[in-house]
Amino acid sequence: MGTLWFIRHGQACFGADEYDALSENGCRQAKALGHYFARAGIAFDAVYSGSMKRQTETAKHAMATANHGAPMAGPTILKEFNEYDFVAIIKSQLPAMVREDPYMEERSKNIFKDDATFVELFSLIFQRWISGTHDIPGAETFEAYKGRIRQGLAKVIRDNGSLGNTAVFTSGGVIGVLVQMVLNLSLDITMETGWQICNASISRFQVKDNRLIMAGFNAIAHLEIEGNQNLITYR
Repeated sequence: MGTLWFIRHGQACFGADEYDALSENGCRQAKALGHYFARAGIAFDAVYSGSMKRQTETAKHAMATANHGAPMAGPTILKEFNEYDFVAIIKSQLPAMVREDPYMEERSKNIFKDDATFVELFSLIFQRWISGTHDIPGAETFEAYKGRIRQGLAKVIRDNGSLGNTAVFTSGGVIGVLVQMVLNLSLDITMETGWQICNASISRFQVKDNRLIMAGFNAIAHLEIEGNQNLITYR
């Protein structure tokens, strides 16, 4: 059986002008991944990444560190493993929510500035989006999001999934969808589970007869062993 290592990107720059980039802490998290791969003797037969900057940067820092700084070929890019566009989701759902509850407009003013406000409000917005009952023309739906993840997964399994180790650097939402698929979770539990996925965490799936078997979820021992609690982040 082959093993797929789905790795969440390191901490991004939440609240900054450019969110889609690793923070300094995110770079440290990615390098901690690389140190772990090197110490554990884990080698990958193929490395994939979504096309988002925070995903590709995590892959490059981790793999360069695992290779002791020697240059390596970049990951194979599959846009199917990009995260949903959370800003687009907010813009597609929030106007109707404000119409239904005018108080929401005042509460949402700090959604991109305050982490607690973001978690509180985006949980409501995200639940509305995944329900599929408030789809907006032109905006990616939850079903479309899941569909492209399945397409990316099928390509990885077809090309590299039957033997050895394959790394996929992606985002928490993608990993949450895969966990839902494998464990047949409800949408509510999937959403709750997704919030627990740490930056630079590892979730493993084994491939057997073109189906996935859960082998590990949200592992962060490689971060904990660094002895720096600042490495344990969620956004």
